Amino acid sequence: MKNKNKTSGLKYKKEDPICELDLFDILMDNIPDSIYFKDRQCRFIRINRRMMQSLSVQDMSQMIGKTDIDMFGEEFGRKALTEDLHLMETGEPIIGLIEKRKLNWTSTTKVPLQNDSGQIVGLVGITREINEIMETEEALAYERDLLHTLMDNIPDHIYFKDKESRFIRINKAQAVRFKLNNPGEAVGKTDHDFFSREHADQAYADEQELMRTSRPMVAKEEKETWPNGSETWVSTTKLPRYDEEGNIVGTFGISRDITRIKQAEAALIHESALLKTLMDNIPDFIYFKDRESKFIRVSKAKAEEVGEDTESIIGETDFDHFSEGEAIRKFEDEKLIMEKEEPIISLEEKVTKPGRGEFWVSTTKLPRYDEEGNIVGTFGISRDITKMKKAEERQVQLLKELESANTELKDFAYIVSHDLKTPLRGVGSLAKWLSTDYKDKFDEDGKELLDLLMGRIKRMHNLIDGILQYSRIGRLREEKDEVNLNEIVKDVIDMIAPPENIKITIENELPSILCEKTRIGQVFQNLLSNAIKYMDKPKGKIKIGCNEDEEYWKFSISDNGPGIDKKHFKKVFQLFQTLKPRDEIEGTGIGLSVVKKIIELYSGTIWVDSKIGEGSTFYFTLSKENVKI
Repeated sequence: MKNKNKTSGLKYKKEDPICELDLFDILMDNIPDSIYFKDRQCRFIRINRRMMQSLSVQDMSQMIGKTDIDMFGEEFGRKALTEDLHLMETGEPIIGLIEKRKLNWTSTTKVPLQNDSGQIVGLVGITREINEIMETEEALAYERDLLHTLMDNIPDHIYFKDKESRFIRINKAQAVRFKLNNPGEAVGKTDHDFFSREHADQAYADEQELMRTSRPMVAKEEKETWPNGSETWVSTTKLPRYDEEGNIVGTFGISRDITRIKQAEAALIHESALLKTLMDNIPDFIYFKDRESKFIRVSKAKAEEVGEDTESIIGETDFDHFSEGEAIRKFEDEKLIMEKEEPIISLEEKVTKPGRGEFWVSTTKLPRYDEEGNIVGTFGISRDITKMKKAEERQVQLLKELESANTELKDFAYIVSHDLKTPLRGVGSLAKWLSTDYKDKFDEDGKELLDLLMGRIKRMHNLIDGILQYSRIGRLREEKDEVNLNEIVKDVIDMIAPPENIKITIENELPSILCEKTRIGQVFQNLLSNAIKYMDKPKGKIKIGCNEDEEYWKFSISDNGPGIDKKHFKKVFQLFQTLKPRDEIEGTGIGLSVVKKIIELYSGTIWVDSKIGEGSTFYFTLSKENVKI
């Protein structure tokens, strides 16, 4: 099909390898922008098909010879006329003028039209509708104005190709994109000279299919891959290119770089999904308000708290959900935040809500800003802490009850001690009188029974003292001091005064720690005393050692005594437990219980490792965090 809009007076030769008229007509008829030519009197002398469509003009003659005033009215026409006259007088082009005509946004470029002598004989204008770009700008960039970025920095790439998909002409923007010094360097080359093989093969296939079927490819979004591995997104329109006889002689293409738009779309989708996930699943009450304290967005938990869904609450205020006094207080808080830009951080407050009564929340409120830094509302997050507050109240009550119980226990321990020791002292005195006054009256069996009685009285006395000692651990505290354990252990050994057949050695240097001197002394005294008491070897050996770990000190006290059966490893630390009958070896069964309780006060642990007949090793740790100097 022949092109019917051929420019009158322009001639071409069919044998020319590149037909300027052909290219000019195709460009004029297929470019999506409105193009027009004016003479020196600013009268239209030609317009393209797109401009006719945008103005609903059926015949070009309706425009020829008329001015902007004739076509668009006095206000716009006068402004356009002034611009055109200035351009033709000065030769200064108008590039990318953005303006709104009624409901449509346009970008206009005007350049002077010169004859062979260089005289300005008119002008050429190109007007592009950019409504879609403006709408995309508003949707994808809340804080950015992509319009200027797109129009000033991402111009369209225009190119013509022959039937073998070789470039025969490209525009300057495409040359810059290909990193060429000028557009002419692209002539005769193909996409394989600029893109990755995969992308170039696809482009070639698309163009061959287009020329075979005559079906244009319109605004196809595709990813371009460059030889260095980088990728860009473009929106491409490709059309078949005809000669004067209607034969397809190649293709015409316009590509627009939409990489940033695609990235913005992906980011917007991703951020929206993240925000929705957060707002739908976080248990806290999250809400955004405008300057009138109306809700503009709330979390699912906030909507459920007031008995609505996340959409219906939009536009409402706290007056719709809380008591008047409560709502006024919230409104005043938010007003103050917006005026002084001072946030409210973790404010614990008691809230009254109709239908629910009183409950506690921890609230944080912050001013909300727009992209220019102006305060446009508030952001708030509240957490229901009613259970926590009740737990705190319960904890205070329990602490009072515990303090009362400890006082009663302390009084009970002293009372029991006094009430038990008083008759015990009486029994002890009677036993001593019998032993003194009637000693010659007892036979050997009587004397043995009397000695047994005295031993039982002494054991009962020690047991009462042991119980008192155990009950005081954790309740009575002395000041912590820096204690050199080498000195403490030496003093304990001197006090115990081990028999000559038992040798106690310290295998390595012991540390200095921050602790209660008496308590730590009790630990070593009880462990060493037990090792001495149960020693069954003619030459007893007791060793004290210490190893340092990153988080604690590990101590050991080992002996070569009788050893302990594995089944009794836990039993030895239980209160009133002994491994031998008390008539064989004096003991209350409290010593190791006392040691365990003291060690645990310092966040440590104690355990035993032993083999029957080979001896035992008691290990205990002291946390460095609790005993650091």
